[in-house]
Amino acid sequence: MHARLHIDEAQDWPEDERDLLIALFGVHNLVIADGVDQLVRQSRRCDWAAAAPRSRQIVTLRKSMRLKSNLCRFVSTLADQLGTPWEMEVNPDIRGGQVIIIEGPYTEAAHRTALEEHLRLGNLPIDFMFCVTGAEGSGSADLASRLTSWGFQVWDGTSKTERSTFPTDTEQFRVVKYESARGLEGWTVACLDFDLFFEKQLRIGKTIKTDLFESQEEVAHSFAAQWALIPVTRAVDTLILQVQHPGAFRDALLAAARLHADFVKMVG
Repeated sequence: MHARLHIDEAQDWPEDERDLLIALFGVHNLVIADGVDQLVRQSRRCDWAAAAPRSRQIVTLRKSMRLKSNLCRFVSTLADQLGTPWEMEVNPDIRGGQVIIIEGPYTEAAHRTALEEHLRLGNLPIDFMFCVTGAEGSGSADLASRLTSWGFQVWDGTSKTERSTFPTDTEQFRVVKYESARGLEGWTVACLDFDLFFEKQLRIGKTIKTDLFESQEEVAHSFAAQWALIPVTRAVDTLILQVQHPGAFRDALLAAARLHADFVKMVG
């Protein structure tokens, strides 16, 4: 009996790596999980079906198995506001969830308020994850040291000396760069400098080669929007989004918030 090779994030594999796996293991022994839109390693989705057009069985999973129903609704609305196709059905069996939008800096008071609710529900600091840009001059650049100064323990995944290790204490908060967030999750996830992250991805998107059917601006916006949807789908229950600067992304975020005022809390 042949062993099955399970491949995660299959949409993000380069085609030469795809072809190598097929050559080594055979197409009938591959089981792939394809996230479709969540691209990190490249800008174009890897088409596994093209390599085996007659040797496949597709099982489509559209319901969110992680996000509570309110978060799923909010993410779908945000995707719509950003003009990005997003096929994710609300799972009615996972009710609840809340979104907190902070306009302004992430303060110690805001952190302690979020942490109080986080702990009340039986969670630990390890279940609270931060996504940051890591860029010099950003408000979250020194987040790890600020959390430490507030009296908390931190595993800082943005640090070169710590990123090769892993959290060793349940009392540690996790801090990771946005680019490392895919595949991770937390009961509470705080996306800091979220608007700056979107602008950064826009700049990267403007360097991507276009075709005859899309303008450079359309390609850049699509790239940034797809990236933005990765961190907002990391939370199970509570999603904190912190922004500070006016712009089209902030407008889209606030428009989504207004449509879900029943579970979105505005701070600042």
